[in-house]
Amino acid sequence: MKILHYVDENNLSWARPYLQILRELESLGCDDVVVCRPGGTLANLLRSSGLKVVEYKPVISSLPWLDVGFRDVLCALKPDIIHTRLSSAANIAGYWGRKLKIPVLATIDKFPKRKYYENVSQLLPCSTPVADFMAAQGISKSKMTVIPNAVDVGFYARDFKIRNELRGREGFADGDICFIGAGRFVDWKGFDDLVAAFSEFLKGQTVPEKFSLWLAGDGPEREKLEALVQKLNLNERVKFWGFVEDVRPLLWASDIYIHPSWGDEAFGLSLLEAMASGLAVVASESGGMMEILNDAQGLLFPRRDVTALSERMNTAIKRADALTNASILRAKDFDAKIIAQKTFETYATFARSSLQLLTPHP
Repeated sequence: MKILHYVDENNLSWARPYLQILRELESLGCDDVVVCRPGGTLANLLRSSGLKVVEYKPVISSLPWLDVGFRDVLCALKPDIIHTRLSSAANIAGYWGRKLKIPVLATIDKFPKRKYYENVSQLLPCSTPVADFMAAQGISKSKMTVIPNAVDVGFYARDFKIRNELRGREGFADGDICFIGAGRFVDWKGFDDLVAAFSEFLKGQTVPEKFSLWLAGDGPEREKLEALVQKLNLNERVKFWGFVEDVRPLLWASDIYIHPSWGDEAFGLSLLEAMASGLAVVASESGGMMEILNDAQGLLFPRRDVTALSERMNTAIKRADALTNASILRAKDFDAKIIAQKTFETYATFARSSLQLLTPHP
């Protein structure tokens, strides 16, 4: 099968698992070609890995009929299936796929508007909450196949040498516990709740100096978070790392990962990265994270419930060994090899059925 993968972007924060999925698809028999925007890092990354790449910049993403250049790419490559990522790619590929009678499958990893997917043959939401969101807009679930996002488990496997070196540089003693939260500092990510819960947690500790909280990331809420840390007298216990290109050393040096988001999460890739890194995890009851975790694999708490989060932090310390082992095992369920196999099986279903393109969703 020749698969044209269309990503209307030139940089991807999730490029590594995406690349691994493409490699696995090729090992399963797919002939992959990736279409992406010029510039940025994505095209060179894919090419350096031996993948075929075509660079294309849309005229106007919202007006797909103007993108005759994409039509020309399809006519030249003659793919059996188009697989899109991101809404603009689904909009453009859906239009031309229908015109040229090429099935279009669209991965959805956010909560987008239905209009971008009107001409798509099959939706591939990354979680049940995303599927429910699209169904609420009138799209039949028979036109959806849930395929989770992937994590490169081997890439995140804990490096104990780096862990020990970083903890040594940070002045950690044996038995010290480091919590970590990572992501973009926007209000709905809930990092203010994490700081408040950490403050409450410390009040119940006989030796608070044993505990630290690291925050990795940046964004518009950073100044507010720093002010909150100062107000709660946590300057000695909380460290802001800013944006880091490679978060793995911080994950490896930490012990417990906290995902405090109170907004709807389509999936929770950073949570999976922490689990693959060997951390016990605590997460809010938000969207796709509830599909990743149950109480045997991690600890969930009600959104915005600072007291409950503080209590889960205590519980995570008590159950750290069991939760760490459970995290690693659960992360393997989302390894790129497994997700690639599920994706390939979906392609094969389309190929076997000699699918005629579907009419627009009612």
